[in-house]
Amino acid sequence: MEAILTGEGVEPGDIIVGLGSSVIHSNGLTLAREALLSRAGYRIDQHVPELGRTVGEELLKPTLIYVRAILALLKERLPLKALFHITGEGFLNLARVKSPVGFRIEALPEPPAIFPLVQRAGGVSDAEMYRVFNMGVGFCVIVTPDGADRVTQLAEASGFAAQRLGHCVEDPGRRVWLEPKDLVGKDGKFFPA
Repeated sequence: MEAILTGEGVEPGDIIVGLGSSVIHSNGLTLAREALLSRAGYRIDQHVPELGRTVGEELLKPTLIYVRAILALLKERLPLKALFHITGEGFLNLARVKSPVGFRIEALPEPPAIFPLVQRAGGVSDAEMYRVFNMGVGFCVIVTPDGADRVTQLAEASGFAAQRLGHCVEDPGRRVWLEPKDLVGKDGKFFPA
């Protein structure tokens, strides 16, 4: 299957669908360990009720792999425009598209319990949390409006939580607005909007 999606065809009005993640991806483990172990004094074998397991067990949970869901989308020949793994730089990864668009995130899922725990333990700002971590969205798909519902259905059929997060807007600066958090991202950082 030949499919390279670099985002060249992304246009204002295209929809951003997010696929869920339940863990900290590898890029965020250093900050998580610093916040939980060094700053807050948790032990690696300490059971944390809000996590339902020990700190170590939570940090060792495997990263979800999105291949099955994405292959299902490609096989169905949906009007996909771009695909993004949300890792280091979080939602700022969206700005890597080849098109002069920005991204308005209007809805965010509730992040898994590990993220607010890290945020409180480390005194980390929302801007830094959304720059470093996936915050419960591990992968994003940009699709035309007529394909968004089918993307969500197929992702859920592959075992992933999926939801519309927002849409693309005309913006040569390729900014990322996280409206629920009142943040705007550009040049590798989020700032108060």
